Formats: sequence, C-alpha cells, structure tokens
Amino acid sequence: MNCPACGNTMSRVIPKGKKVELDVCNGGCGGIWFDRHEFKQFDEPHEAAQVLMNIKTDPSVKVDASVKRDCPRCENVPMVKRFFSIKKDVRLDECYTCAGIFLDGGELEHIHSLFESEEEKIAAFVDMVGDVGSKS
Repeated sequence: MNCPACGNTMSRVIPKGKKVELDVCNGGCGGIWFDRHEFKQFDEPHEAAQVLMNIKTDPSVKVDASVKRDCPRCENVPMVKRFFSIKKDVRLDECYTCAGIFLDGGELEHIHSLFESEEEKIAAFVDMVGDVGSKS
C-alpha cells in the first residue's frame, strides 16, 4: 500500500497488546492508515501504542494537506476531510467506501492532547451544542 499523502510504500506494524495490523508511512511523512473500526482503538491517550508514537519520518518529505487524497485501499476513490472533534483542531482523511481513516504524521499525538477520555470529548460537545436530550 502506498501512502496517500506522500506516495511512500507503507509498512505494516502490529502494536503491542492489540489485535490489529496497521499501515504506517515509516521513513516518509509518518502518516498512519487505520482500516474500518481500527482508529477507535487508538483515539484516546490511554490507548496510545508506542510504535505509533515513534514513526521515523524523512524531514525532506513535504506534504500539502490541502490536496485531495485517494483512498489507499479503494484506489481512485477520493477521501473526505473531516474534523476529529468539536474543537476542530485536527482534520483527518476518511474513505466513505471502506471506512478507513488516514492521519498525517503527528496528528495522533495531537488528538491525544485534545481530550483525556471519551467522556471529556462528549462533555465538550454538550457544552458546545447544549444537551440535545433535554426538553426545553
């Protein structure tokens, strides 16, 4: 599989204690590809896998985040950029065909710095939009 951001050949890694095989752009831009449902296993700080925090990058590789990217699984299917959370600090690339998610190098660390837990993420959403379950 080639990296959708820089074209580098991605390497497969199996994070310790997890039953998933991820694709990482080791020696390129440092991006990570998550197949369907895999990202949810790594989106909170306590779920961090050391191997994903130490991906080797090549400083000469430059990535233009504004360029539309094709899904590396589906090939020739454009991914959609969407915000990770209500804070709108991180935009990830998602394929609506296979439900895969691509994070640019450093984005997983940034995501981990946003919220300590799923509960904190939900509380931030409720603060922003109000309690949608309550009756006015």
